[in-house]
Amino acid sequence: MARLNSGQSLIELLVALGLAVTVMMMALGIMRFLIRLGANDPVAQTGALLAKKATESAVEAAAGSWQTVANTTAGVKYHVATSTGGFTLAAGAVTSTVNGITYTNYVMVDSVLRSATDTIVTAGGTNDPATKKITITSSWWYGGATSTEVIEAYVARTRNESIVQTDWIGGPTCPGADPVIAAGATPTQFCLVTGGGLNYTSVPGSLRIQGN
Repeated sequence: MARLNSGQSLIELLVALGLAVTVMMMALGIMRFLIRLGANDPVAQTGALLAKKATESAVEAAAGSWQTVANTTAGVKYHVATSTGGFTLAAGAVTSTVNGITYTNYVMVDSVLRSATDTIVTAGGTNDPATKKITITSSWWYGGATSTEVIEAYVARTRNESIVQTDWIGGPTCPGADPVIAAGATPTQFCLVTGGGLNYTSVPGSLRIQGN
């Protein structure tokens, strides 16, 4: 009987030892995760800060000159640059290194569609030439993986009004007396002054002031 009790005590000891090892391994894994999380936190904060600063600069660039965002191409990456007139957008992404970590930052500009009730929609609406959507992305490689911070914002042209017309059918002539205007109808021609700065060939059916 004494041998039986001794055997049971040994089994219990082995089970307890196995449970202790399991708990220790779990605790070690949690500690490793917390240590890695603590080390990665400053890196993520820097990436988020870079994205936030790029957003503020892009918004300021649009406020300074609407053409900064109006002349961009959808799907193309840009970055915020400085010029004599303030912030602007230049083609391509830009990289910066902080504490040995390389961050890649870029800005993308998209058109905005609005419904009949003036609500922003993703499809089926009408293009709003006075509003643009900007998406700022900051990405970095750390800890064996790529992390990304994305910020979306909308900018609006509020300093002056804009009009888009794509159904112009006239041409650059200067008649002495336009019978269409005399009859009170809508004119179909415009007078092109040499060096006047009108662009009527880049986009068919539209008139545009050169440089705008």
